[in-house]
Parts: sequence; structure tokens; C-alpha cells
Amino acid sequence: SRCNYSSPKSNSRTKVAMTLIDMRSHSGEHPRLGAMDVCPFVPVRNSTMEDCVECAKRLGERLGTELGIPVYLYGAAALEDFRRTVPQ
Repeated sequence: SRCNYSSPKSNSRTKVAMTLIDMRSHSGEHPRLGAMDVCPFVPVRNSTMEDCVECAKRLGERLGTELGIPVYLYGAAALEDFRRTVPQ
């Protein structure tokens, strides 16, 4: 596997963001649902889209179970057909 989400430090940035960013005080023209809005995985060099899907699913599982963050996988990693494309 090309994913490295087994390290306890791998989602430390998300943990820090959760403690520092209070979305209840957010203002602006482009509202966000949370401090971590999108985390894309793009194949580079010798990786494949399948590698990216595996990484997205692993990170989604960790964010959900360890941090209690709701996760929605879309595109190639979508678990349901209606999430394969995201309306603009």
C-alpha cells in the first residue's frame, strides 16, 4: 500500500485544526461545513487511482472513528453511486 495512515501523527494536523478553528464564528461569502472541507487524493508518479481510493477510504475511516468527524467520500472513492459526481 502507498498510504501511510498507520502513524499516530498522520492526522495530527486535523486534530490541531479541530482545537483551533471554531466554525461557529465563521463568516464570509463561501460558507464551509467544517474546518476540513475537502481532502483530495490525486495519483502522481507511480501511484494509481486505486491507490488514491484506498488512501481516501483509510483516512476517512480514521477521521470518523478517532476524531468523530463526519466523512463523505466522493468521486472514485464514493461508496454510493449518487456521490460519484458532485454538482457544482
